[in-house]
Amino acid sequence: MTGLPESLHLAIRVEGHDGPCVLWIHGYTIDSSLWRGLWDALPGCRHLAVDLPGHGASPPLRAEETLATLGRRLARWAVAEGVRHVVGLSLGSTVALQVAIEAPDAFETLTLGAPAFGGGPVEGEVGRRYAELRHLHRDLGHGPWLADRWMVSPPDLFTAAKGKPLLWPDIARVVRRHRWEELPDFAIARIATWPQPLASIRRIRARGRIFIGSSEMPAFVETAFILESALEQAEIVRLDDAGHLCMIETPLAAAETLRLDWGLCS
Repeated sequence: MTGLPESLHLAIRVEGHDGPCVLWIHGYTIDSSLWRGLWDALPGCRHLAVDLPGHGASPPLRAEETLATLGRRLARWAVAEGVRHVVGLSLGSTVALQVAIEAPDAFETLTLGAPAFGGGPVEGEVGRRYAELRHLHRDLGHGPWLADRWMVSPPDLFTAAKGKPLLWPDIARVVRRHRWEELPDFAIARIATWPQPLASIRRIRARGRIFIGSSEMPAFVETAFILESALEQAEIVRLDDAGHLCMIETPLAAAETLRLDWGLCS
């Protein structure tokens, strides 16, 4: 079931009615539909997945929107919905961190995959590819060449996923329908690069879980260790045969850890 709550101004995907409530936040150029494998492996929860601004069925990023305002709005909505666990992947991990910063005592666990935070380590190849996309959009406009170029390695954002024939068609299909509305004015920077001081992160009381893929890019691995030190009782789990989209690429392995973290029966 999908909807667009008036208080949130973002599309959400909902599954389940009973059990602990979990908020899921996806990464850049994908959407909430790709959590399906994890949800299938985690019955007995109420899953709420948001489409970030400009992604999936959500409206574009508003001119006045920043990571702080987005995180505050999501945090208020999550608390009202009874969310106990917050999960974010890649860019979604940055947003998930901000949700927890805005409500540091509200959640039991905070799970970050391929973690990133504003002011943290940056993978240079990713920035160079994004600049290339902006030039392509300026010169050629919107078209399939944007998604095609985005999915080329390096950087290794999609390399591991391409080796999973049952998963890759779904990921590629979602990326190809991304609208790229944020390219002309670099709007995504208001989310991706908004400063998140470690002092603010240390105030989060949720127990931390950090997933990294075995073939993750160096900057994200470095970030994982920084956040492991900053977050409450945080631990890193390495997912074998996984890259940047680690939790989506290996849902059964990720779900095994999450069941323990959330106190679910096996």
